[in-house]
Amino acid sequence: MTKPQPTSTASSARSARIRPATILLIVAVALLASACRPTYTGPVGPKVAVVGDSITNSSSGELDTELAAKYRFASGIDGIDLEDGKAQLVKPVAETTPSVLVIELGINSARESWDSSDLPHLEAVLAAAKATPCVIWVTPTALEPSYFDHLGTGTLASRIAKFQASLSKRLPKYPNIHRADFEAIELQHPEWFVADRLHLTPEGQAAYAAFVADQIDTQC
Repeated sequence: MTKPQPTSTASSARSARIRPATILLIVAVALLASACRPTYTGPVGPKVAVVGDSITNSSSGELDTELAAKYRFASGIDGIDLEDGKAQLVKPVAETTPSVLVIELGINSARESWDSSDLPHLEAVLAAAKATPCVIWVTPTALEPSYFDHLGTGTLASRIAKFQASLSKRLPKYPNIHRADFEAIELQHPEWFVADRLHLTPEGQAAYAAFVADQIDTQC
């Protein structure tokens, strides 16, 4: 019979140290995944999700009111661009299989410029949303002039217009994705803009939320 080999004290000590560290790592990963997982609220039914940047984030209360009758999730992150928006918002939400996904992104990618280097990020967002039955891409703008004009060539509004043209050019490939032009409405109401001439007053936020709700009902 082969005699059992004695266990090294040093090896046992290393295992004892490694085990708690491994457990802590697993717990941390689980907590992170849970924090990133969208949580829907409201009457159970078809899932409706709204994601975007500061325009959406600042209107979160108004969106919650407008969409109160729906099984909903809304999240906006200030300053987020298309690349991070796809990773942090669009992809995780699309994985929850909503019936409707509203996207309000692109302004921060066009903040300083909009050129061919931005196109892969736009196309990645479109691809991430292609399996959702109904997608609405809401496009706000800025007044001219705006506080952010100095960050690039021309005005912020002109840079946003370039992004919007790139978006519109690609939408025929995605029959499930519809552009909703909030710009056409908000430009008729300059009083909806705060001093930086991009972000919205409480009245503008309420109008944005009402527009989103109306688009969901009419487009989807």
